[in-house]
Amino acid sequence: MKIIFPGTGSGKTSKERFHTSLFLETPGFNLLIDAGDGAAKALLNSSIEFNSINGILFTHYHADHFTGIGALITQMKITGRKSELTLFTHKNLVEPLINLLYYVYMFPETLGFNLKIIGYRLAEKVNVADDFSFIARQNSHVYPKGDIEFYPESMFVSSSLLITIGKKSIVYTSDVGAPDDLFLFDNIEPDIFITEAAHIEPEDLYRAFNGIKPRKMFVTHIEDDKLGKLAVWYDSLDDSMREKIIICQDGLIENLG
Repeated sequence: MKIIFPGTGSGKTSKERFHTSLFLETPGFNLLIDAGDGAAKALLNSSIEFNSINGILFTHYHADHFTGIGALITQMKITGRKSELTLFTHKNLVEPLINLLYYVYMFPETLGFNLKIIGYRLAEKVNVADDFSFIARQNSHVYPKGDIEFYPESMFVSSSLLITIGKKSIVYTSDVGAPDDLFLFDNIEPDIFITEAAHIEPEDLYRAFNGIKPRKMFVTHIEDDKLGKLAVWYDSLDDSMREKIIICQDGLIENLG
């Protein structure tokens, strides 16, 4: 069982990093979390076979987390996929996902494999496979900004996740809107805490690590312009902290045992 980081970049396109995604490899089910622009190439770069993916879970629909799904499913079709693929998205966002796939001509009748879409609800446990589940909670990253009253409030959804695989627990904040979003699952001490560095300060990461007390913290969604500041903060940590807090690079693999 392992976590692979195919991409660790922010929403700002980088020559050094692909947009952030996670790949959870388990004996019974392989789950990709988010599939932004360039996701298919990021997976190739991390030696992850497209057709080894059993499911894809979306935290929100910003382009760096979502718009690579059409190209990825196209690659699955081209490479002759036969096994079922399950997509997990918030229930309010099922229709936009279906529409995107239709407009890149990925129709259920012509895919060559069964495509299943599950619309999850916030704060409800979703079973992915045997001994593999997640709970999503709304964070403040996505919200109506500016004069956009025409658009329904229900479309502004962004989720942080508590993932349970056997006896292992993983918190993935995805993109956050404020430091308080780091504490949406503060009732547990997870084995792994994965968060981002583009929308918060290094001091917020330190506060979260000390407050949540995970076995390890992984920092991803890193913006090139902020890497220097992040590196200075990381170098200021003592050796024991640097063993527990990891600044991610594309292709990083963490074995969970």
